[in-house]
Amino acid sequence: MLALNSYTQNKDKVNIYLNDDLEKIGSDEFHKKKKSYLFHEKVMLIDSFEVHILRNTEKFGHISKSNRDSLTKEIINDYGIRLKSNETLIIHFRDSLLSYLEFKKRRKPHYIHKMRNGDTLEIRISKKRYLKRKKKFDESIQKCHDRSLKYDAKHLYLYRMRSKTAYTYKNLKLNKINSLINDLFFNGFSGMIILRPDGNYYRYGESSDKKIIKMIKQEDWTDLIADYNKNLTDLPILRKGANRRSSRSSSFKIPASNDKEKIRDAFERHENSYPINIECYSIGY
Repeated sequence: MLALNSYTQNKDKVNIYLNDDLEKIGSDEFHKKKKSYLFHEKVMLIDSFEVHILRNTEKFGHISKSNRDSLTKEIINDYGIRLKSNETLIIHFRDSLLSYLEFKKRRKPHYIHKMRNGDTLEIRISKKRYLKRKKKFDESIQKCHDRSLKYDAKHLYLYRMRSKTAYTYKNLKLNKINSLINDLFFNGFSGMIILRPDGNYYRYGESSDKKIIKMIKQEDWTDLIADYNKNLTDLPILRKGANRRSSRSSSFKIPASNDKEKIRDAFERHENSYPINIECYSIGY
């Protein structure tokens, strides 16, 4: 992200607009693309300037043979992972590994409840749910890896910054991201990479295991890449077949009370009643 500093030297502009590769783009192009599901906006404050980054929610790309060879050497030297010529590399990258309190503070509330007295209550993940998810992810790792080996794929879990009080995993091996992987794929933003032996890759933020397994097993991505490039031109608002999510509060009765703790406890009990489903091809750690 140090490259962004070069754009803040122009004191004539308050807003700076960049694309996924951190290249300058026009305001009109930025806002037109932002309406599509293919993009989302990240805003950063640098030297009192607002830097607006248009990140791709998903992205197909290709790395050259020389970059692929350099990457192969670095993951052996830095992470001890050796890839066979036919193996796919699945890279998980979470920028920051946080404690529960840090995570709760940074993450937006998943629901804002309007109380009868006109006050509002922000509902965030409970500590019980947070720890339960971490433990479940840790317990599922070996099963995920065994499953991936059937598809000739290996996993690599990375981070940039780790809090001293972040959750400690027993089975999940975490590594600090190196500059080559960051520069090739992430530019400092969390996400997932499915890197094929031929150099083609797919980067995404969220997806289902079913979809990713299908992609890993699919030998030829030509049609997938063609559809993606068409969408980059058409800029659809919603993904084909997508459904809007309903509020998780709609399936239980909210206490008729102005007692915030009572309402929060009811939300947390409801939240913890849901089973935890772990996706292997995610950044849920």
